[in-house]
Amino acid sequence: MPALLLKYWKELVVILALIGIAYSGYSYVYNLGYKAAEAECAKKLQVIEDLKEKRIQEIQDYAKANLEQTVLNNVNTSKDIKAILNKKQEPPTVIIEGKCQPSESYIKTYNAIIERANR
Repeated sequence: MPALLLKYWKELVVILALIGIAYSGYSYVYNLGYKAAEAECAKKLQVIEDLKEKRIQEIQDYAKANLEQTVLNNVNTSKDIKAILNKKQEPPTVIIEGKCQPSESYIKTYNAIIERANR
């Protein structure tokens, strides 16, 4: 066996050199493709991150505006309730000819509440 290696050592060295060169070339091309794919993927991920941040900001802005509007609506509702409670009204029902019927002010108030709720 050693005699065989001594006889063909030049061919073995050439084959090993060719294998080394082929592996180096393959590794170089593979790394180029990997880096290109990594750069493309990084761009796509950045676009997704930007869209996500934009959507989060839109949701936060909407929540803030909604909260401010809710506070204003609560203040207006509180004022309306105070105004209703401060008015002197007749009892909600009146007995007419032995029948219990809603009073005029109760009917007007009830209709005003329904109308406001429908706005």
